[in-house]
Amino acid sequence: MKSTQMLMYAVVGGTSAVAGPVLGSFVLIGLEEWLRPLQEYVPIFTGVIDAWTKLTDSLTCEASYD
Repeated sequence: MKSTQMLMYAVVGGTSAVAGPVLGSFVLIGLEEWLRPLQEYVPIFTGVIDAWTKLTDSLTCEASYD
């Protein structure tokens, strides 16, 4: 699970700068702490964020080729 979380930090924050994965880690760790009472649902929320990030990234990549 830790390797998946580390990859998610880079995906959410972006990899174009060093600050991207750091920002992604703050967002995702903050989300986990905020959702601590709903601990069994944290993987669902991170999965939704991962899917949303990949969807918006693919849309911006397609738009840049036009």
